This record gives sequence, C-alpha cells and structure tokens, in this order.
Amino acid sequence: MTWVVVAVVVLLFVIVAYRLAAGAPYAKIFAAPHLAELAQKLDKAKAAALADLAEGGASDEDPAKAVERGAAFVTSAGIGMMYAIAKKDDAFEHHLSMSWRGGAFAKSGAATVLAFVRKVLGFGDARCTVEPADRGVFHLVASMTPAQHESFAARTASLPDERASTRLLAESLASAERTELLAMLAKN
Repeated sequence: MTWVVVAVVVLLFVIVAYRLAAGAPYAKIFAAPHLAELAQKLDKAKAAALADLAEGGASDEDPAKAVERGAAFVTSAGIGMMYAIAKKDDAFEHHLSMSWRGGAFAKSGAATVLAFVRKVLGFGDARCTVEPADRGVFHLVASMTPAQHESFAARTASLPDERASTRLLAESLASAERTELLAMLAKN
C-alpha cells in the first residue's frame, strides 16, 4: 500500500514539473528583456531589407545570406525572423517570416508576437495578412502604397526598453490587430 502512495506522489510531482517546464519557453518569449531584444533586431532587419530593396532586389532568397546581411535573425528565446521587401505592381510588400525553435507555436502565441511586431515596426494602417505555413512558420505581409512605404522607410522602429516593451506587449494583447491576426490564423 505504501508503494502505491509513493508512486502517486512521484507521478504527481512529474506531472507538475512537466507542466511548469512546458510553460517556460513561452515565458521567455514574452519576457521584457526578450521583447526589447526582438525590437532591436527588428529595427536592424528593417534597415537591411530596405537596403536590399534599394540595391534592386528582395532579400527572400537564401536564409544564410539574409542572416549575414542582417535581414534575418534568431533571438535568445528562439524566435527566428526573416524580413524581405518586394515591389509588386504599384505597392510594396513587407514580408516577415517567423518561426520558433521551441517546437510547435500556438496560433495565439504567434498572433501576439506578430501584433507586437506590427506595433514596434509601426505598420500603422498598412493592410496586413498572416498565414501559417509548413512546420510552424508564420508569414506576415504588410502591403503599402508607395506613399505609405516612403513614410514607413523614413521612420525608425520603436525601440522600447524592458519596461516599455511590457507596456507594448499589453497593448498588443488588447489590440484589434491581434484579434484580426488571430481571426486570419483561425481560418487556416
């Protein structure tokens, strides 16, 4: 009888430890220092993508080359992003591909990160779409008119410190943009 009680206690301990460990990666993603890091890397990726466009092409080819140029990066919490800009007809498409090295990324978590990205980069009233792809990759595309693109290109990203990044995350969670992105992901 004693061994049954010990086995149940050990099993409960293992379940609780597993649950706590499973939540840890998301805690890292939404921690203030990581959000500040993400904002800084997004600003550098934006500058690299704009430079690629000015040189006559989009940076959406080999990911290794994009990392070398600064248009792609991986954060300390394992969020990978690649930023490319392409001119399509009379519009500019800002394309961000996002994945997570931690495994499957819940659509609600992805929508929250992408809403934060929209706020940091200042996409404003640009028409945005998001779609999941294979193996946990999410694609955010912001379509801009030439005037919107010119204005966007002239602005630097909002680079929040750790305290401000927490406020921006709270705004992202409550934003209509997150709700809109989540609705798009729910359809797929």
